[in-house]
Amino acid sequence: MKIAVIDDYQNAFRTLRCYPKLKDHEVVVYNDTEKDPARLAERLKDADVVLLTQQRSAFPRVVIERLPKLKLIGQTGRAATHVDIEACTERGIIVSAGGTGNSNATAELTWGLILSALRKLPYEVKRLREGQWQSTLGIELGGKTLGLLGFGKLGSKVGEIGKAIGIVGRPDHGKYRVKEIAINWCHIYAEWGETPDDDFLDHFQHIAEEHVSMREMLYANGYPAESFRDALAGITLAYLREIERRRNAGLDLRDIAGIKRAVLPYEKRLAASMTRYREQSNPTAAYPTVWESCGGDYVGYVKIKSLPDGGSVRLIREFYYKLCQASGIRPFSDNCDKWSVIASTRDVPGGIYYYLVSWPGGHTECDRIEFTGASPAEDDKVVTIRQSGRGCGR
Repeated sequence: MKIAVIDDYQNAFRTLRCYPKLKDHEVVVYNDTEKDPARLAERLKDADVVLLTQQRSAFPRVVIERLPKLKLIGQTGRAATHVDIEACTERGIIVSAGGTGNSNATAELTWGLILSALRKLPYEVKRLREGQWQSTLGIELGGKTLGLLGFGKLGSKVGEIGKAIGIVGRPDHGKYRVKEIAINWCHIYAEWGETPDDDFLDHFQHIAEEHVSMREMLYANGYPAESFRDALAGITLAYLREIERRRNAGLDLRDIAGIKRAVLPYEKRLAASMTRYREQSNPTAAYPTVWESCGGDYVGYVKIKSLPDGGSVRLIREFYYKLCQASGIRPFSDNCDKWSVIASTRDVPGGIYYYLVSWPGGHTECDRIEFTGASPAEDDKVVTIRQSGRGCGR
């Protein structure tokens, strides 16, 4: 059998422990790359098996159709979006992708780049070789804030290294350890502000935040990425597609119940995936629950004001309040990070909340509050939080 390995820039394939198993086969390793489809097909025309290194080269139909002997495509990473799967299926070619890789190398290289940039290492090394001494001070990392887009297997590894250096980060997501995980994202659409249909980026930001929050909670509760990654991504994509569909059709983006109906099947898939993992691998993992509706009579919006005027109003949904409480975090403290400052002009969805209002002079009020939103036929509904004199014994 002839096996062709492409894009092995570092000539690493022959160093693998499994390489001797191929001693009875003809193995050709290409350390360069070929992006032209015709030339790539000519290079691989006699191969029975082609091994792709990561996603370094696309493998489209135009290449696949020119490889009459090809029976198997191997992929070193788990992603195979660069391979035309449909063309392979038509020709009976098996596509085999690898599992998850080792995140240490990427995390280490990430910090290598960060340190090189802040300490200007390439520039200073060049000067040193030219016989000159250090000319810049660089930037110290201790006490700086590290921004991570995503906190999965790789992001958490980068964060661990940053913590060791003294980087400031967000609180440990392990605080979200709970017995039951409720899967329902209805409320995110009500948190867009006054004109949600004006800026799609605002919509995406809130959806992305919910995606990351749910992912962190799943990690913290013992669910490995492979047990929920695809299903969770499906929910996020379903929300985005439904928003885009409604916007293009001129439909109401605040029809939360309607959006929920479009996304509910994807939420159920996530719950089913979690349940399978829980039953097969980890019975102690938090139990998934899908809320079928968006709150019934709570669907609708109000505006919140303080009396007397001038109070700063903050709200937190009861779910997050109890989540912080169950996790040993004082719900009215800054460590409970789901509080939102509510302007008097902002629309707030009906529901169950806890509020904290602070007036000039230091007086505060806090309590649980439950209200229904205005129906589409009604005028704006206003909920007033008054100074009672009791204060807030936080």
